[in-house]
Amino acid sequence: MNKKEIEGLIHNYHWMAKEVQRLQRVLYGTDIPMRSWGVAQYGIEATLPKGSKGKSQAELRDMDMREERLFKRLRKYEERVYAIEAAASKIEGEKHRVVYDCMMEG
Repeated sequence: MNKKEIEGLIHNYHWMAKEVQRLQRVLYGTDIPMRSWGVAQYGIEATLPKGSKGKSQAELRDMDMREERLFKRLRKYEERVYAIEAAASKIEGEKHRVVYDCMMEG
C-alpha cells in the first residue's frame, strides 16, 4: 500500500466505522463491539459455550442477494476499520498520534 492509499483509509475511517455499525444492525439486529472481533479468550472463559457473533453456514447459504452483498461489504469494512484501529499503536511521536486521531475523527 502506498502513502496515498493509507491516507485515504485514515480519512475514510469515520464513515466506514459508522457503516460497519449500520450493516451489523441490518444483518444481526445489533452492533458487535470492535474489541470482540476475532479476539481470543484465555482461561476459563475459553472453555465456556459461546453464541455465534455472525451468521452460521446454513444462514449464509440462505441469504438473499441483498443480504449477501451487505455481508460482503460488512466484512470488507470491518477488516479496514480494524486495521486502522490496530495501526494506531504503531505510531511514534505525540504530534503524529494527535494528527492521526484528528484525521480519524474527520
